[in-house]
Amino acid sequence: MAHEEQSPVPDELARVRAQIARLREREQQLRRVLITDPETRIGGEYVARVVKQDMRHIPLVELREADPDLFMRLVKHRTVVQIRLSRIGAAEPHADEDGANGEA
Repeated sequence: MAHEEQSPVPDELARVRAQIARLREREQQLRRVLITDPETRIGGEYVARVVKQDMRHIPLVELREADPDLFMRLVKHRTVVQIRLSRIGAAEPHADEDGANGEA
């Protein structure tokens, strides 16, 4: 995929991550409205249904504490590639610029 010619790739990646963060925040705002106000659920192109599910999960901290041997037998290894951005001239990367979310 081609990148913008005037923009170095790390700078563009930082801008894209900032846009994604803004979009995620907007999504959360819209979700709160849809959950709390049923009158907002019918749009021009889409209808929103709020679906509540009960799910089961394994609390990993408790499992590790209760049975460390079982925990270690169940743990699977995987390699994650990260791209961490640091502003040039900054002492340490800022949390919002780091991108340490496991995404490449």
